[in-house]
Amino acid sequence: DHGITCPPPVSVEHADIRVKSYSLYSEERYICNSGFKRKAGTSSLTECVLNKATNIAHWTTPSLKCIMFSQVLWPFQRNSYVTLLRSSLLWEREGWPG
Repeated sequence: DHGITCPPPVSVEHADIRVKSYSLYSEERYICNSGFKRKAGTSSLTECVLNKATNIAHWTTPSLKCIMFSQVLWPFQRNSYVTLLRSSLLWEREGWPG
């Protein structure tokens, strides 16, 4: 496995990745672009793994979905205090920002 490296990772919509290491078993994280937040339940993690059959390394596909802040803040497009309160509680639970 020595000297095997991964190619550049796949691009994820509205997200960016800065790879520190392309070596086998490296773990990297995508970061949602400015104005976007990680959708709850999706993962920004990708890992450089080896396809044993082909002996070719590749990055695992992240489940990451980056959604616009406005969709998080105003799910009902209603300028209500309740919606804002709900969103604040959501941020506290999910972590802020993504």
